[in-house]
Amino acid sequence: MQERFNKFIMIVLTLLVMQMWTQTAQLWCLDIVLEKHYTGYDPNDDTIHWVSPNTLAIDNLNNAYIVLINVEQNKVQKLTAPDIDATTICSYLILDVDMDAQMFLFEVIIEKPDQKIIERKIYKYYLYDVASDKITNLETEAQAIEANPDAYFKEFRYFDELVYDAAAQQYYVKKSDRYAILQDVISGKIEYYPEYYTRAQYDKEWGMFLMQDPIGDFYTIPFDGKNLGKERPTDFWNDNNNDKIFLKRYLIGTGKILDEVICSVEIKDIQTKTTMPLEKIYTISEFPQMITINPQKNLIAVCGFNYVAIGREPPTPGIFIFRYYPRGEVNDSRVRYRSGPSTSAEVLGMFEKGERVMVLERSARPMTIGEDTKYWYKVRRSDGTAVWMYGAFLTIVN
Repeated sequence: MQERFNKFIMIVLTLLVMQMWTQTAQLWCLDIVLEKHYTGYDPNDDTIHWVSPNTLAIDNLNNAYIVLINVEQNKVQKLTAPDIDATTICSYLILDVDMDAQMFLFEVIIEKPDQKIIERKIYKYYLYDVASDKITNLETEAQAIEANPDAYFKEFRYFDELVYDAAAQQYYVKKSDRYAILQDVISGKIEYYPEYYTRAQYDKEWGMFLMQDPIGDFYTIPFDGKNLGKERPTDFWNDNNNDKIFLKRYLIGTGKILDEVICSVEIKDIQTKTTMPLEKIYTISEFPQMITINPQKNLIAVCGFNYVAIGREPPTPGIFIFRYYPRGEVNDSRVRYRSGPSTSAEVLGMFEKGERVMVLERSARPMTIGEDTKYWYKVRRSDGTAVWMYGAFLTIVN
């Protein structure tokens, strides 16, 4: 490991010019700030997932637990299945996540050597509800779940999946059922739980799929919940599935490779075809799930390395939390702003058309008002006050 760090430092020294942080983000109407840094995590082993608006989960096949970090409270806890003894040789792996539903699936892989000294693995599957801190064993609770799957899976059960029809040579969207998929896995009809569905990510807020084809090219496909649009090339490519889409316009993912596995982390603008590196942040290019997006709180988490003092100190591995601040503009006159994300919240005043704001976060779910179904947005006005407004009256400045 030390040899890799030393080699990496030498490469970074030769490419120091790449480390210049500019105000390019402001030209993109996007400000990005490093907010938090958690040490003790390493991209050689750890993968990261937003599992609720405030909670980051870290799994590591060398660990017999999952780490949960509440980034608002800076509280760290270890998650273990209550029916597995602490002395059991096992590892934990997160299979699937829905941040808005605040639930995720994970498996525990138990190593059981038999008398012939052949290593045998046993797989157990669990559902974790972050909000209630409840773990459900999907096999021992099978009868109860079968009687009422929605009581256990709630909003986590169904998701929109992008599927390619080879015969028709076109994509379509189907509503997939996580409960049905898990039944097939547990019964042995399929061997493994499908791989995280990261090849086609769906951004519900902006109605957009990000799709990566088998050779690594990224495409966006509009989807408004009913109708699927035509695929559009982004002109960006990658050989892993770390790239994530946000604000309909940007990708964040791995960038320039500095040696066989170490690479920069870059934000890529689909519209202008330009890129901007995150200052002094690098990660491992060959591993998935090194970067994860939290669109509700405008947060980006990166598991990687930070080079604060190049050439003088070894790189610092860890998890780095960035917050991005999009710019917005009020698109109508006399728009009410409120104390909370609801029409029942107190009206604090009125926006005028054209007023510029900075977007801080969005509501957990959209709300239908009249013919519009939009999220609420917490925004900061020019006088520094933070208020909520309905998304139909806000245009993100692109």
